[in-house]
Amino acid sequence: MVESLREIVFNIDEQGKFTFLNRAWVETLGYSLSESLGLSFVQFLSPSEQEKGELILGEILKHKQTIRQELLFKHQNEKIVWLELSVKPNQEGGASGTLTDVTDRKQAIAKLEYIAYHDNLTGLYNRLAFTEELEQEIKRREQGSRAIFAVLFLDLDGFKLINDSLGHLIGDLLLIAVAKRLQGCLKATDTIARFGGDEFTILLSSIRDIRYPIQIAKRIHQILKQPFNLQEHQVFISTSIGIVLSTTEGKTSEDFLRNADIALYQAKAQGKAIYEIFDRKMHAQTLERLNLETYLWQALEKNEFEVYYQPIINLIDEQIVGFEALVRWHHFSQGIIAPAKFIPIAEETGLILDLGWWIFRQACQQMKQWQKQFSQYQSCYVSINLSIKQFSQPNLLGEIEKILTEVGLAKEFLKLEITESILMSNTQVNEQNLKQLQDLGIRLSIDDFGTGYSSLSYLHRFPLNTLKIDRSFINNIAQEGINQEIVEVMIVLAHKLGMDVIAEGVETIEQYQQLSLLGCDRVQGYFCSPPLSAIAVTELLSSTAPSDYLKRTKLTR
Repeated sequence: MVESLREIVFNIDEQGKFTFLNRAWVETLGYSLSESLGLSFVQFLSPSEQEKGELILGEILKHKQTIRQELLFKHQNEKIVWLELSVKPNQEGGASGTLTDVTDRKQAIAKLEYIAYHDNLTGLYNRLAFTEELEQEIKRREQGSRAIFAVLFLDLDGFKLINDSLGHLIGDLLLIAVAKRLQGCLKATDTIARFGGDEFTILLSSIRDIRYPIQIAKRIHQILKQPFNLQEHQVFISTSIGIVLSTTEGKTSEDFLRNADIALYQAKAQGKAIYEIFDRKMHAQTLERLNLETYLWQALEKNEFEVYYQPIINLIDEQIVGFEALVRWHHFSQGIIAPAKFIPIAEETGLILDLGWWIFRQACQQMKQWQKQFSQYQSCYVSINLSIKQFSQPNLLGEIEKILTEVGLAKEFLKLEITESILMSNTQVNEQNLKQLQDLGIRLSIDDFGTGYSSLSYLHRFPLNTLKIDRSFINNIAQEGINQEIVEVMIVLAHKLGMDVIAEGVETIEQYQQLSLLGCDRVQGYFCSPPLSAIAVTELLSSTAPSDYLKRTKLTR
């Protein structure tokens, strides 16, 4: 009966040596009965378990304890086998028990634990595992450890663009390759995890030099500069990094992760491949931003936004030929809030869609009203900025046509301004969208040219009417140098491609005159006129000679 059992049945004497073993011993561990009888079970344990086995044997024989314990045994062929020991003292002074093979169950549990604590794609720790490691580090600090630790929060720059343009397979391969490079930057005592999506977190433990986290951040930026060769694609990627040190006031894992994320947000706001170290000011800035986000959702309902209009001047006759529509926010307690503060938040929260189409409708209505009121300005156009979220809407053309029809503004008096980043986000789709817009008779302008992703060679691909030179190139244009040469090249090439040119941010008479000499078509900026409310523009257009007004304004600047 005993010989037919799958579990090992055994007896040991008062010295702990086997006096009986059934055939399951041979089948489970590969040792013959002849070589096993007379030996202690401790001798068949994995070396790492033998000390533990001696203690268990002592409990059984000296203290007459009943024991149930899982132990690692070494198979005759050197592989490891998990056996559950169940043993109790017998009347002869020894003990009797069983050994049950639980290897499959232990492996299944280990696999489940691995899945629970590891990212399936990269094999790195996941969010749960990282958080638990961080909590252990915090606990050591609470128990008196003076060791400094740091948390680094990484977010890959432009990963979504790679995913969208090259596909999710390449995106996954890139994440795997990035994970390997990041691991190569760290010590064995450091912890790295894929926190989610294209985010990674790093825990640097037992830091001796406070500069070490910065050195790691710089090392990461350096190793990511090398291109990734993924199938037939060569891919470049960088990362923004937020750093928080244990010397800050954080008490919980949530505190440290939040503060590292805040620092990451600050790094992202400055551009690509930047790192930032968290300080208290950042927390205050984040709270301010959250409040601003809350107010922003209410601002449309409370009618706190107003569209301003900056005149666009023809350099040949100095006449107003159009207006750029610009939004202003009159906050009920903070006064005027600059667009640079709230537009990025509107983009992130999705409010830019409601706000963008509200601006679009207001500007088109106002342009139609001025055309009715002032016959001499019937050929003026309004130039409206289009956000990337608006441009990506499936019903973009339908929404534009609907508003133009409702307000009665002809399409030729509308110009849409789009940024280089919009053009480069999905070039094939964008070419189609731009072509359809131009087929409708709507003029198109590329805004802030020279600051984004594209180059002059890309311009011929897109059906554009106007190139707007960014103000950063205008600043030093009055002095001979690289800026003047760049602007001249832009103007010449744009004209060869059949585009007219507008210079933004013109603030001095020297800039104005130099742009005229270089053949620029139009200008806008504070030298000519600041953005004006609709009422102020109406007063300007009502004057007998608006160009004289602009000249007088220029002479006083």
